[in-house]
Amino acid sequence: MNEMRALEILNIAMSINRAYVNYCIITICSILENTDQILNVYILNSDLDKSDEKYMNNKLSKYHIKVKLNFIFLDRNNLNLTNFKNYKAHLSIETFYRLLLPKVLKDLDKIIYIDSDIIFKEDISKLDAIDIDEFYIGAVKDCNLEMESYLHKTNFPGYFNAGLMIMNLDKMRKTNFTERCLEFYETTSLVLPYADQDILNYIIQDEWYCLEQNWNVIRQWAKKDLALYEIYKDDYIESIINNPYTIHYTSSIKPWSFLCDHPLKKEFIHYQELSGVEISYNSQYNFFNKMDILIFGAGSGGINMYELLRERSLDIVGFIDNNKRKVGGLFKGKPVWSISAIEKKHFIIIASDYYKEIALQLDDLGLIRNLDYVIGIEGVNELSEKMKK
Repeated sequence: MNEMRALEILNIAMSINRAYVNYCIITICSILENTDQILNVYILNSDLDKSDEKYMNNKLSKYHIKVKLNFIFLDRNNLNLTNFKNYKAHLSIETFYRLLLPKVLKDLDKIIYIDSDIIFKEDISKLDAIDIDEFYIGAVKDCNLEMESYLHKTNFPGYFNAGLMIMNLDKMRKTNFTERCLEFYETTSLVLPYADQDILNYIIQDEWYCLEQNWNVIRQWAKKDLALYEIYKDDYIESIINNPYTIHYTSSIKPWSFLCDHPLKKEFIHYQELSGVEISYNSQYNFFNKMDILIFGAGSGGINMYELLRERSLDIVGFIDNNKRKVGGLFKGKPVWSISAIEKKHFIIIASDYYKEIALQLDDLGLIRNLDYVIGIEGVNELSEKMKK
């Protein structure tokens, strides 16, 4: 591995749509705040116009000497992704654009690709200095072990997360990499819930360089997922969480969502404030504030939901619980009712590990999901997104 190089232009690629403009700015801001390098940022998109480009340049104008934004328009209709299936609601077709980088950036031998839900806390030049000449990419192994099984590969060396990659564009061009990826996607019978990330893992197999875990600290690490403790030692887990080089806000629960339980969301807010980007929750607040909210689950999940609602200055009427010993008492200073106390005027947020059984109970009462009740943080956020439109 090479030492950190002297000041030079560092090439970065990102792929976004208009909905991610602000978050892309925040990501770039976090990079610039932690490096002295000059950044050449290629932004792949299909729906940005001149006003979007001007807005992004204005927000990053205080770094004008250190960053140049290059907007590359790609026509979705020319991608030949006739088989595109969106298994994850928070994924869009733009995620496939990173597969096109070897063809789009023909004059570059290497690029660092970064998702727009990542913030940097370490100097990106240290990442750029890593030698991956023998590999297709440098990436971090994903800790979600389920991902390795559904690709049906034998001797699979491990599944990497494609949200942050050092990409060897020269090697990719020499092996028709883009064409192979798209052909596989069009012809495979496999279910690929993580879209192009699954494609990359299937095609690359063992020809990738494993970066330090700190370079891509995803949600499972930040939340100290119990599955991690079956693989890694406690002190190693703590070392990653306490010293993330980047924080990757994976899953549909983002730090800009109406409700977010990510332990490191304050890190995102820090760079949001530095960037000058404003994120408004007024429409969602006005919507939920009109409701008589009940939380179903007087346990740890209920406490978490209660605290998140309080962060948004929302109050609740009380809790619902199936445990008769809790009914009639107080929980977080609010009354605990039985399910029979629910009235049509109430809006229910399920905050329990038994959400499937509870949802069936509410269905039997004639309540309608996403109208009279929602399940968990994801349900609240999904409904809040509709309120913005």
